[in-house]
Amino acid sequence: MAVIKFNAGLSAQDAWINEFGHAYYEVCNGRADYEFIYALAEDLLPIGRSIDPRKVAELISIALSCMPGIG
Repeated sequence: MAVIKFNAGLSAQDAWINEFGHAYYEVCNGRADYEFIYALAEDLLPIGRSIDPRKVAELISIALSCMPGIG
């Protein structure tokens, strides 16, 4: 059975940002717009690139839910 690679052909950075974006959108149940998500991903990339982007999405959603006016 072949594994589908959705990020095939992207740079490692673009693949991480793309995967984070998809994961964060799922975690927040679609309550964040793509501009916010991808800006957030670009800001987190330098510290998160060695971590699974799906885990980073989970962690940042928890952190942002505790902030007044965001969560």
